[in-house]
Formats: sequence, structure tokens, C-alpha cells
Amino acid sequence: MKLLGIKPGVRFLDIGFGRGEMLYHCGKQGAVCYGIDYSADAMVISKDIFKDVDQVRLLNAACARLPFKEGSFDRIPLGDVIEHVTFDKGVHLMREIDRVLAPGGYLILHTSPNAFFMKWIYPVFIRFLNAKKRQEVTDHVRQQNQVHIHEYHYASLKKLCA
Repeated sequence: MKLLGIKPGVRFLDIGFGRGEMLYHCGKQGAVCYGIDYSADAMVISKDIFKDVDQVRLLNAACARLPFKEGSFDRIPLGDVIEHVTFDKGVHLMREIDRVLAPGGYLILHTSPNAFFMKWIYPVFIRFLNAKKRQEVTDHVRQQNQVHIHEYHYASLKKLCA
């Protein structure tokens, strides 16, 4: 949250807002907040969260074409979203973010799991869970990995943002 530098009047777009924690806190600090999420469940979950925050507007939509004018936002976090789309769609999304990001504004990008995690940590983690007979957790982790279409590493993130 500190990296975002939120203060009253900052225009904030959270793409893939999920439960909306960032939107909530930024709205409480006076930012003008928009959230966009593809999931109808995100809209339902967040409905009650924002009833006392006037600064937040939510849109249930895909991010293929962001429905905002050029230069509309000062801050855009993209947290744990990019791994859910193909690389080509990720490139398109980054272009859309660049289009709606105001001069001097910035994007904070986070992706997990990443290629390092999947190659080195995930196999050990699954073995540990199996040894502890935590099959329900192992099954949940495997289900989550089925919706991660592209895990990134430093070079692929750099290419994505080029």
C-alpha cells in the first residue's frame, strides 16, 4: 500500500480486484477508485464491503478493452492476474494499461506463482503435503494451478512489458 502513494484525489484502478481489499483501503484514504473484475463472484463478495465507501466504483467486465479514456488513472496495481491469461493476451492487457495510465502514473505488477516457484518450490511443497497426509490441501493447490495459464520469469516479464 505504501508503494501506491495513495492520497485524496489519486485516480486508482484495480484490475482483477477479487475481494477488494486494496480498493477499500484506497477509497478510505480518499482516492477515486475503480475496480474491474471478470468474476461475477467478486461483485457479490465485494457488495457489502463497499457500502460505506463512496469513492469506489465496480465493473464486472473482462480486461481485453478497458472501458476508460486515455490517461484516466494515476495508479494501477495488477496483482495475481497476468498468470491467468495467455502471453499474447497479457501483452494486449499491458498495452491497455499503458493507454489508461496517466503521464507520471505507474503500474505495480505482481504475479504468483511464477516459473521459479513452479520449477523448484512447488514439487517440494507437494511432497511435503503428501508426507503430512494433507490431501485436501494438495488437491486445492493442484486445482489452483489449472487456472494459471502462463507462469512468468524475469525475462518473460521483461518481454511482456516491452
